[in-house]
Amino acid sequence: ARLDTSSTSAKLKQAAGRVAAGATAQHDLALLCSRQGRGSEADRLLRALGMRHRLSVSIFAPPSTATPSPAGLCGAPIVLDGVLPPAVIAGLQRALRPGAAFWEEHGYPTPCFFSYRHDLTASKPPLLLVEQAARLLQPLMERHAADLYPGGGGGDGSAAPRLRTVEWWAHTRSSRRAHHQLHFDLDEATLLSGGGTRHPLVSSVLYLGGRKAAPTMVTT
Repeated sequence: ARLDTSSTSAKLKQAAGRVAAGATAQHDLALLCSRQGRGSEADRLLRALGMRHRLSVSIFAPPSTATPSPAGLCGAPIVLDGVLPPAVIAGLQRALRPGAAFWEEHGYPTPCFFSYRHDLTASKPPLLLVEQAARLLQPLMERHAADLYPGGGGGDGSAAPRLRTVEWWAHTRSSRRAHHQLHFDLDEATLLSGGGTRHPLVSSVLYLGGRKAAPTMVTT
């Protein structure tokens, strides 16, 4: 009997694809159970995938009430609203809306992470709208992070040096899959060049999608 290796290989690939799709669906179902407070069901699904640990279900549950951030408390997450002019926000919403040219020109979703770096010390004004927003946010970030600098802590930013560079990137998510994997902010270029791990002094998240966007979780 003659064995059709090409047919066998194709069937094996199809079976592997079904197994991978099933595992992905099972993981997404466990995430859905976590978001709905069904921790025991999530545990059963995750154990079947070989997982032994998970984040607390309370992390995935939407907050019942908004907790305002203490004013002037540096070193802790601070939530601010209305920090950019409405015209800048409207421009960013147009430029980064679903279906905008930005995503198609970058081949989004991309197989690997990409970002841009902008020099905040450059004398010429920024051309990109995102970089203009970064310049507008710069004094605010310096003021709230003043006590993170050596010799700082005055609270008014007078003892803090100016921020020198900003790295920025953007994502677009549907309301059904609005989550983004947990990660550490770091200098990707330095890491890839063998220079070790360098974390930014200040990280910020700018929401453009309104109330349907996924919440941000910050851990210590």
